[in-house]
Amino acid sequence: MFLGTSFFCGKHTLLPPATNVDNFTTITISNGIYDHLYLSSDSTKTINNINDEWDLYTKLNASFEGDLEAGSIGFSTRNTDTIVVKTREKGSFDWKTIYTVPIVNDEDFNFIKSYPYSRNLSDNEYMIISQINGIENSYAITECRTEFDGYFIVDKENIYGTIYNIQITDTVQNVNNTTLELLNSQYPSVYTNSDSNYTSGTTSGCFLKFDMENCVVDIDGGVKYRGDVMQWICNGKPKILKLEDGRIYLIKVVGQPSDTNEGHKDLRRISFDWVEIGNVDDERTLYMNNLSDVTEAYW
Repeated sequence: MFLGTSFFCGKHTLLPPATNVDNFTTITISNGIYDHLYLSSDSTKTINNINDEWDLYTKLNASFEGDLEAGSIGFSTRNTDTIVVKTREKGSFDWKTIYTVPIVNDEDFNFIKSYPYSRNLSDNEYMIISQINGIENSYAITECRTEFDGYFIVDKENIYGTIYNIQITDTVQNVNNTTLELLNSQYPSVYTNSDSNYTSGTTSGCFLKFDMENCVVDIDGGVKYRGDVMQWICNGKPKILKLEDGRIYLIKVVGQPSDTNEGHKDLRRISFDWVEIGNVDDERTLYMNNLSDVTEAYW
């Protein structure tokens, strides 16, 4: 006892220290027949409440179904209920989710997806991720460069483009301000009345239907094709406009699109005015404008 304090005053002071457990690096089982091996950092689990589902605390889960797979390595129905596909421009830090694919059986891993929203002259990374119960595990990354001539206008189901007789798209940056001339000042005052700051422009070109098998222009199908293009442009729904120089806009077509003759009955120019309505890189904006099926859980 020193100044009323005992160095051994704690109830368990003289008990031996708790056992120190180092990190596990290997597990060995032998001399038996085993049908399941499960390792978790959740100490509340017992043999009665362990199941075969992965969660945040699962470290190892082996069912010995003809193999020794026990982790989240690889893509299989045991560790995957959703495949998540993400993209970003190379050099960027922010991934954008572009597709989610539910996985129920092995056949669900066989799917094809296209992504027509990447800007021209850009190098993009695409990541495919295995996910279970909201937890990401295995992933693979590949790269792809986007290059095209002319311009394309696309939505979730359609894509139309042309390289013929296009005019360079000139744009206007729309901001809301008012200039007020004062009686006692040589110079006017300029007032900004809102946060509006969006682009508008006019795009045009000749749309030709191709016979892809024979690599020739399909003259007979041209009239219907141009009619389909015009009806789609005028359907009032948001679209994405991608220009050859790398500019890209989320737009709505406004005004009265025109279909004019270019010196031949089968060569006609379609022109349309448009305004920018949102950020083409924002996942929520794409979803709200029906240009993406990716829900809020993945934004």
